[in-house]
Amino acid sequence: MATSLDDISKEVTPEEVLGLFLEVAQGIGLPVTAWQVGEPVRAVLEIIAPVFAKLWNTGVRPLLAL
Repeated sequence: MATSLDDISKEVTPEEVLGLFLEVAQGIGLPVTAWQVGEPVRAVLEIIAPVFAKLWNTGVRPLLAL
C-alpha cells in the first residue's frame, strides 16, 4: 500500500517524535523499556525531540506543500 503525501507531510508533536526515536532505539536493540526518567540517553532524546518537531513543522513540511 502506498503512503500518501498527506500522511507524510502531517504536522508532528514533540511527543510523536520522541516515540519515533524510542521505536528506532528499540529496533537497534537498546533497552528503552528499562530507561527511567533522567536516564542520559532518554534525556537527550527528550531534549532534541521538540527541536526535530519544530524543524519538521516549520522547515521541511512547508516545502512538501509546494
